[in-house]
Amino acid sequence: MIRGRARQASATRWAAIGAVSAGVVGGIVGLIVGLGVHPATAWFAVFELGIPASMLGAIVGLASGLVAHAFARIDLEERPADPESGT
Repeated sequence: MIRGRARQASATRWAAIGAVSAGVVGGIVGLIVGLGVHPATAWFAVFELGIPASMLGAIVGLASGLVAHAFARIDLEERPADPESGT
């Protein structure tokens, strides 16, 4: 039961990591673009690019976490029931 909960949290953790990392990158790109276009409103560009990037990062992170969970589950199902038998 605990093992299942840890795996379930794994997909959530991947989504959070994706959201934060993509949000930071999107915010930095937004700041650079905003400073190049109109320096007075550059901070709004941080949000205009950072928030959608974090949403996309969360979706990609969640999908990656679910794929990782599926591969881990397939790996567990393919293991032999008795590790001492060697088959």
